Amino acid sequence: MSQSTASRVVKALTGAIARTMEGLLLTAEDVPEGRDFRLDGTIFPCWSRRNHREL
Repeated sequence: MSQSTASRVVKALTGAIARTMEGLLLTAEDVPEGRDFRLDGTIFPCWSRRNHREL
């Protein structure tokens, strides 16, 4: 799969998930006092190992 195809798939799925979950999830401001707020699923940029043969 090409990088551009993968990017389009991620973009489409991210939008679909966000629309589906809208109204179901709490924001940080909505979390009751004394309760935990956890965030997961963050996408971090990655880099190529091609130029890092020592890894």
